[in-house]
Amino acid sequence: MKLAKRMSNLGTETAFEVLVKANALAATGVDVVHLELGEPDFDTPGHIIDAAKEALDGGFTHYGPAAGLPDVRARIAEHTSEARGITVSPDNVIVTPHSAGTSAASTAAGLTQIGDETARILRGTWPMSLVNPEVRAKLAARVPASNLT
Repeated sequence: MKLAKRMSNLGTETAFEVLVKANALAATGVDVVHLELGEPDFDTPGHIIDAAKEALDGGFTHYGPAAGLPDVRARIAEHTSEARGITVSPDNVIVTPHSAGTSAASTAAGLTQIGDETARILRGTWPMSLVNPEVRAKLAARVPASNLT
């Protein structure tokens, strides 16, 4: 089987590089909360476990609406409106179970045209999102996060 040429752009997963650095800091006594792989280094708090059990017992065992549960979207819109002093409609809120990288890639694919100039922040980005040909076609500049400080 021959792989697509774009697969050669996959590269390494930078989150694992961050993990090595975080582990090195932890070895020196620095108190590190590991979020580099999207998973904290502590157990899920009991109240969240209880809420998950309650949801399962309540029948929340199937896929929800693509844009997210309406009551969750409404609460996010309400909170954002109050916190930022702007009006946000639930229609302008999307709740996704995807990772931040997948959500960012999907947003870029939905808001830009092939050939539009865009910049992509690379640090902490899952390389797989760079393989998507429609996202890659929009990539005008790769900006390492270290250049943003």
